[in-house]
Amino acid sequence: MESKRLWMVVLIAFFLGGWCDGCWEQEKTALLQLNPFFGQIWGVETQSSNCCEWDRVECNNSTGRVMRLFLNHTFTEEVWHDLSYGYYDVTGSHDWYLNASLFLPFEELNSLYLSENSIAGCVYNEELNGLSNLEELYMGNNEVNDFITSKDNETELRLINLEVLDLSENLFNNSILSSLGRLSNLKSLLLEDNNLEGSIDLTVLNALSNLKELFINCRPTEGLRNKACSLLSKSPGVFLPSLKTLFLAGFGFNGTMTTQKLHNFRNLEELILQDSFLQTNFLRNFGELTSLKRLRLYFCEINDSGSLTPPQGFCELTNLQELDISNNNLKGYLPECFSNLTSLERLDLSYNQFYGNISALDSLTNLQELDISNNNLKGYLPECFSNLTSLERLDLSYNQFYGNISALDSLTSLESLFLSSNQISGNIYAFKNLTSLKSLDLSSNQFFGNISAFDSLTSLQMLDIANNYFEIPSSLGPFFNLSKLKYFYADNNTIYAETEMHCLPPTFQLKEIRMASCRNGGSFPQFLYHQQELQIVDLSNVYFKGDQFPNWLLKNNTKLARLFLANSSLSGPFQLPLPSYLGLSYLDISNNFFNGSIPVEIGAQLPSLRFLNMSKKSF
Repeated sequence: MESKRLWMVVLIAFFLGGWCDGCWEQEKTALLQLNPFFGQIWGVETQSSNCCEWDRVECNNSTGRVMRLFLNHTFTEEVWHDLSYGYYDVTGSHDWYLNASLFLPFEELNSLYLSENSIAGCVYNEELNGLSNLEELYMGNNEVNDFITSKDNETELRLINLEVLDLSENLFNNSILSSLGRLSNLKSLLLEDNNLEGSIDLTVLNALSNLKELFINCRPTEGLRNKACSLLSKSPGVFLPSLKTLFLAGFGFNGTMTTQKLHNFRNLEELILQDSFLQTNFLRNFGELTSLKRLRLYFCEINDSGSLTPPQGFCELTNLQELDISNNNLKGYLPECFSNLTSLERLDLSYNQFYGNISALDSLTNLQELDISNNNLKGYLPECFSNLTSLERLDLSYNQFYGNISALDSLTSLESLFLSSNQISGNIYAFKNLTSLKSLDLSSNQFFGNISAFDSLTSLQMLDIANNYFEIPSSLGPFFNLSKLKYFYADNNTIYAETEMHCLPPTFQLKEIRMASCRNGGSFPQFLYHQQELQIVDLSNVYFKGDQFPNWLLKNNTKLARLFLANSSLSGPFQLPLPSYLGLSYLDISNNFFNGSIPVEIGAQLPSLRFLNMSKKSF
């Protein structure tokens, strides 16, 4: 029966001449009327009679009607100068005003993307309400400040099919909330980075019973402690039974507000509080959010000393899979109640001031990511790490750990390990078992010895061993089988020249290599002759026995953008490859022993050069 109706629609459309060659003629005309407002985006494509094939247009395959328009990020500087008619600011601003009635001919339009177009001012409700089939409306990153009424006195949006509304990064104030109460099918509402301030009344959204995601941030007029926004206390409070994700930024929270309000969010699975003022009694009530799986509190200000002590707070959230309390200046011991969070898969405690015992982590055997970098933790690497065998990412950087790394040798699932800026010492043979590693940062520690233990890490893509006491052969021979290696940093170690030559070329193709200040390098590294994807090379302050400038390095690596060879004992004439090399933007060959003159054609041969240092008697 349905197929019969569809064929009747097709036949009627055909005989009336409205739908031909896959595109409705009135919709094709409407698209061309939009063209001046969106950068003449339909140019060559308009030669096709089927507008469904045009860029940024998607049609219903059955009816040939336009269903989706992707008009985001079309309003550029060039477009502004080409505007010939329509609603735009004649004062010289690049903002313009949207006439939503231009979209009315698209009767089956369900997705409209208008983000990043410098749309300004207000939009009339009745014009938008005419788009009755709209399910997704994206207007983020514009300059719109209100939805207003005109002669029909429509004070609210009545898009009953709308499920996604993105109004982020505009100029709306608190009144925008009262315009949204009739969007009964709305599932996702984004209001970040607008001009909301003071007391925010979210009870006007209580009719949005299907809302699953709500993103709002407020702009406090001064510091968080004194001028943070607040949620207006009204009985019975905010009640959004379907809400799964709540993002609030720039708010102030206290225990009284929490006791009154949090019980209405029992189904919440993700809570994100950013740049907000939190009192410790607020944290004590988090146990009411029994369905919570992801909790993120970052860049917040905690009252008093910033101590994180209440065991009856979020430590009761045994269903938590992700906890991020980074960048809060929290101080003190890690609470023992953390051992209750056995469902955690991701834990971020970075950029705080935790110290002392962290044995509470011992029971978190489901952890896949752990970040405790930038704290005040010190001592030997705790044995509790050896139990966290599910870890794929571990960041212990910028603490005061010392000793060896034996506590980590059982973490065979690790793909990323960051130990930078500690006082860890010893050799590196414990790493031989960590064969899944893709990123390894050991920089600024006290490691020593040769680098042959890395030869088993065949998944490595990035290796940083800068500022240690390693002895590195100039050939990088131990790395020849690391075929996935792209980034190698080894500044401030010791390079030594090998007596034996390597017959085979390396299997890796590096993008970046930094080996500055590594003393005597012997001859210029031969493995570099086999590299063709280099983008950054820094071999400054390495003695290379008077080798000449390696112009072959530029010739072989057409993407090379930065080359540092300062104080490298290079000599002979400074010659550039022919023809011109377009990629290089930064060249430092200062403090060398070149002879002859600076090539007169250097500007033509290096047309992209922005920085050039030839100082300190280079010639």
